[in-house]
Amino acid sequence: MSAPRRSRTWLWLFVLAALAGWLMAPSQQPGRALVMPRRDAWKLPALPPRPDDNDAVVLAATAPFWGAVESKAVAASGAVVEDRRWRIAGIFGEASRRGVLVTFAAPDRPPQRLFAGDKLPSGDRIVSVGERELCVRLGRRSYRLGVERIEP
Repeated sequence: MSAPRRSRTWLWLFVLAALAGWLMAPSQQPGRALVMPRRDAWKLPALPPRPDDNDAVVLAATAPFWGAVESKAVAASGAVVEDRRWRIAGIFGEASRRGVLVTFAAPDRPPQRLFAGDKLPSGDRIVSVGERELCVRLGRRSYRLGVERIEP
């Protein structure tokens, strides 16, 4: 027998032995799971509403430790009517072109971008928009509101 024919014979024997070993090997059964999958259905609770700085100011101003005189003064000056249907989400823009982003509780209403001179959804006019504050005219008086700046 020549050398190439002998090597070919050994190669075929090796391939047949590997194939026979592969076919006769026991099939692997999937092992039992170490941890049983969860059967209970769970859902994350809704996130709490974002705290509003105005609420904290009103709570602090009407707290009983200030006394009755201050509480009456705050109640008498209640010119700002709270409206939960919309809120001022932040200030955007740069230099003279700053604006206010107003978001609504209704999911079908898109956010509005308002600038100085525009009217808020309550009908009050925006006098000016600063770096971190907003000036709104309510009747004859102007009020400054601290608002967070929104980074683009």
